[in-house]
Amino acid sequence: MSEYATKENVVRVASILDEAKFDEFFPLKDDFYTYTNFLKAVGKFPHFCNEVNDDYTGLKTNAENIDQACKRELATLFAHIAYESGKMDPWDPIPKYKQGLHNVMEDCADCDEVETSNRYQAVTGKQYYGRGPLNIKGNNEYGAFGDAFGPSSYDSADRFLEDPDLLETDGYIAWASAIWFYMTPDFKNPSMHDVMTNFWIPNSGDTGANVIAGFGATTEIINGDVECRSNNDTDGSANRYVFFTQFLAEFGLHGGDVAGMSCAQYWSGFPHGGAHFSEPQYFVKKWGDNGKCQVVGYETPYNIYVEGDYKRCVCDVWENGADEC
Repeated sequence: MSEYATKENVVRVASILDEAKFDEFFPLKDDFYTYTNFLKAVGKFPHFCNEVNDDYTGLKTNAENIDQACKRELATLFAHIAYESGKMDPWDPIPKYKQGLHNVMEDCADCDEVETSNRYQAVTGKQYYGRGPLNIKGNNEYGAFGDAFGPSSYDSADRFLEDPDLLETDGYIAWASAIWFYMTPDFKNPSMHDVMTNFWIPNSGDTGANVIAGFGATTEIINGDVECRSNNDTDGSANRYVFFTQFLAEFGLHGGDVAGMSCAQYWSGFPHGGAHFSEPQYFVKKWGDNGKCQVVGYETPYNIYVEGDYKRCVCDVWENGADEC
């Protein structure tokens, strides 16, 4: 048996979703997306489908234990996959929520998606259009995914910046990009994982900005600027939460998971006075303590969520950068 198959979260996911059910959920999937590579990617992120906040005192709909929370996480992931890489054809006899994984890349071969970035600089001639189940795009996301993929090195971010096509030629990497996006917070947003397992708990700053716990917060994370800045639900937001409720039903969970389903009126996303921004997320030089960095609440080039960034901080601010790492 392969090593990944014995990991606790992989065993749980496989017991909930066997290959036959996987194929039933994605009957129009491209052959590129295999069940085996999906499970391998699950095993790379050991907290996926393997934890829930037992201390949370709010409404625990569909997240009363780890198995329920896992089904809720899978429903969330698959709902966004259905929208991001799905055929989205209302005339196809297959319902839209089961049309996911139809596309390996965006139909946008001339879109380079190059962004300004000090940390993740685009490589000349490379294109960072959407690829994989969740269509990660732009040199910032490709670079951050490279940092997280491991093994960590001073310039590990370069791997997918230099060869972004790996996300459309290696099915394991493609699946890993989707689960990485689901699992990883950034400066602006908590992770989808923390939202759906109740580790992100909105405070008064969040609720005052209409940002509440529930599936809608995950839509804000993936495409809030486009889908969550209106009085009423956009087509994208509505499609996503309808798909979510349909996958909940497939997993035998009730559709009562409705609080926070929408992201309408999320006028400014997760607010600076909210729970996410109250947590320090970056490293900076610790003056007076040779060879050390410390966590801070403002943005720096060194992220606590990126493996190796503490070492990179130390190397850059106390030593000679890459020459010391």
